[in-house]
Amino acid sequence: GIYKSSGTDNKTWVLKFGGGEAPNGIDPNNFSQNNNIIFSATTGTSGGNGGIVKSIDQGETWTNVLSTSAASGFIVDVEFVDDSLYFINSKGNFYVSNASSINNNILRYNFTTAGFVDCVYSNTYKIFVAVSDNSGVYISNNKGVSWIRYTIPGVTDYRKVSIIKNKIFVATTTGLYVSSLWIEWK
Repeated sequence: GIYKSSGTDNKTWVLKFGGGEAPNGIDPNNFSQNNNIIFSATTGTSGGNGGIVKSIDQGETWTNVLSTSAASGFIVDVEFVDDSLYFINSKGNFYVSNASSINNNILRYNFTTAGFVDCVYSNTYKIFVAVSDNSGVYISNNKGVSWIRYTIPGVTDYRKVSIIKNKIFVATTTGLYVSSLWIEWK
């Protein structure tokens, strides 16, 4: 479930959404925030449904804004960019939708993965960087319309990606790799 800390020492945690077994059980994967609006990608537990949940009061209450299942592909990552919501599901589909009304989702790309997929957006460099299971690292400078694929020699299993300052960090089953961002992406 989703828990929120309180108090000045942040030692008290209160369940705010989900928890327990299906159909209420969820596994939050990723959070994205713009001002007081928070989105979380969720997968169901024990066969329950997942999707995207939204809070407009700093995590006090949550509303399900998009439901998914294992058959359609659980949402594994969500990024809030400008007024749009970008998200990837477990089938490797990368979507864009209006953040205020998540019902007209446009498929931008398919990473054709059957396993791990992760994505991050850099506001500084205006790029998405994604990793897709056994296919590599992808970079898009046009909000996911097109992607350039890179591979790391000797790596066959990509798991997580992060951008810190001007570096891309890629976690794999063989180790952690880092690369500097190129100036042309800025």
